[in-house]
Amino acid sequence: MYRLNLNSKIRPIFVTICCAFSLGLVVGGFPLMAIAQEYNPPDVGLPGRREGGGTRGCWNELAVANPTQSSSQSSVEELPTALTPAENFGYTTSERPTFFFYIPQLYAEKAVAADFMLLDEQGNEVYSTTFQPSHSANVVSVTLPADSASALEPGKPYQWSFGLTCNLGDRSGDRVMDGWIQRVEPTAALETALANATPAELPALYAQSGIWYDAFASLVALHTTPTSQTFTTQWSTLLNSVGLNHIAEAAFAQCCTTAQSE
Repeated sequence: MYRLNLNSKIRPIFVTICCAFSLGLVVGGFPLMAIAQEYNPPDVGLPGRREGGGTRGCWNELAVANPTQSSSQSSVEELPTALTPAENFGYTTSERPTFFFYIPQLYAEKAVAADFMLLDEQGNEVYSTTFQPSHSANVVSVTLPADSASALEPGKPYQWSFGLTCNLGDRSGDRVMDGWIQRVEPTAALETALANATPAELPALYAQSGIWYDAFASLVALHTTPTSQTFTTQWSTLLNSVGLNHIAEAAFAQCCTTAQSE
């Protein structure tokens, strides 16, 4: 399991974030139609990494042992990737949000464990789980369970980490991603728009408001419906808007598997 510690230099940043959000989300008019899910990121960037790269340990050895994969091993499209904004920070309105991670074929085949951890602003563990990922390329989702201990409190920052292990005896080669999430209360304008929206319109409303985790989760929810060209375009647009165009097609094809704790 990965123990992340909140840097004291980072905490003042969140004071600014909370103050800014106390003014409410700035939401313009919401045309309730099929519009592109172009994500409008908040002006916040924090330390973190959404690609689980590295050059040490068993993953690197596996890449060498798989010459068809090794030539592209250093490419970002071959790395495990958190489906999050490049700023390593995102908002949610949910007390129990869902996190999504893309695991490419090489890592899916060789992973012996996957870990997810969530910490509060004091560095205390809020939730953690370990599971065996699928042995084929997939997008895996982790949702906070329905208990009060793991529910996000509004206005407070939380740090998450997700890692893949191929050798439990040597964790130096673990591929780890980490980032930040904060729960916010939607404005009255956004609540009204959401109440009058169809499921297909929800992703765009959240994306326009800079609420990444809800935008992506509501889009994934549509994946269970018959696929249309419009939905495919919306998926690509949202991922492209956060610089994940290189895995948009692969992630779409492999979406989505719910993590099952061991």
